[in-house]
Amino acid sequence: MKQYSGEKIKNVAFLGHSNSGKTTLADSIICFGKAADRIGNTSEGTAVMDFDPEEKKRGCSVQTSVFALELNDYKLNLIDAPGLFDFAGGVKEALSAADSVIVTVSGKSGITIGAKQAYDKARELGKAVGFFVGKLDSSHAHFYRVISSLVANYGSVICPVVVPYIEEESVKCYVNLIENKAYSFNKFDKVEAAMPSTEEITQMRNMLLEAVASTDDALMEKYFGGEEFTVDEIKKGLKSGILSGDICPVFCGVQQNGDGVSILAEGIVDLFPSA
Repeated sequence: MKQYSGEKIKNVAFLGHSNSGKTTLADSIICFGKAADRIGNTSEGTAVMDFDPEEKKRGCSVQTSVFALELNDYKLNLIDAPGLFDFAGGVKEALSAADSVIVTVSGKSGITIGAKQAYDKARELGKAVGFFVGKLDSSHAHFYRVISSLVANYGSVICPVVVPYIEEESVKCYVNLIENKAYSFNKFDKVEAAMPSTEEITQMRNMLLEAVASTDDALMEKYFGGEEFTVDEIKKGLKSGILSGDICPVFCGVQQNGDGVSILAEGIVDLFPSA
């Protein structure tokens, strides 16, 4: 691997409750970056990040592990921390090495104590924080209930970036609110889909625009003047807000099959702070 300057390095920790999909999310990003030929499975003992024999036996992480890969001319150091409370030292270790934190939340289980503790500790240490609401292929998964809970717990810092379009209790496509475009996924390959029009998606888009507007006086003036933001302006506002801690972006998808993972990986590169 070639040498990278600090501005080209992203140190990202994946934290959350046990079984929320942290390790699988990291493995999915590794596969997207072509550093592995398939997404590992923790329950089968094939996860790249769970290499210890005890982890393979338990089907979950018991220690912090790190994997480096190259993506879009950046070096990503992915740091996977254990979710079990018995191994809390691993979370501290991961946080000490990370500049950013992605807290994984199950679309089915919602915000659990492990996710709350991960968020609180990351914020306490001044880390940039984002959320990935995963496992949206699970029965009874409900993204919009989870994001409402995030807003209820953490307020206006919560900023949706990717949201699902759901029909008959199934995700039909995902809407990238930055681009205001919809995509369906075949593993990591995304295909532009017809843009759905729902009250929920409009509300999520407005949350994003308001968050971006709040990061800059010129953007605020443009927003209240009814002018549209460019994609670059939205990214600039998000990047500024994430760095200051005023914005916690929310991504979503399915870790095990790659849905939405490419948008998160590229979001880490484009929006989150460097080393």
